[in-house]
Amino acid sequence: MAGPKTIYVGDDDEPLWDEASKIAADGGSSLAAVVRGLVRRYVEQRRKTVGRLVVDMHDEAASQWREVFDGRWLVEPDRDDTRSRESDADAGTYYGVAVTARGRIVVHSAHCNDRWPPTLEDFDSLEHAEEAGQLPLDIATKASSELGEPRTIVRDW
Repeated sequence: MAGPKTIYVGDDDEPLWDEASKIAADGGSSLAAVVRGLVRRYVEQRRKTVGRLVVDMHDEAASQWREVFDGRWLVEPDRDDTRSRESDADAGTYYGVAVTARGRIVVHSAHCNDRWPPTLEDFDSLEHAEEAGQLPLDIATKASSELGEPRTIVRDW
């Protein structure tokens, strides 16, 4: 059986640590159990393949190039399977969502009939991509699920 492990908590983080401990106890758990769960989830996410992703791009003048970055697809772009069902999205637009090796969110969108040049943009989070109007909710929900984070919608009713 493994022995106890020590985690350093800085002075600035001690109130947060204490609050987390209280919240865990109020929920019938321990902070150690919470930390084990977070470490497990972190390792599972890191085990997923991070590799070189290549996206073919073009502009209106038909110039072509490739965008290359290290990451993994959360929602792999597919002309048939990754179209949004949101009412305000063009029915021919399909999406891809990736997380980079540095933790950025990359959103790729293109039209199945090449009505416009594809886009590739990076954001701090899925929420920022949504707020910028670059990611429909249903595609963001798929990506969020792949990240292992439950989708949260905040309502101000």
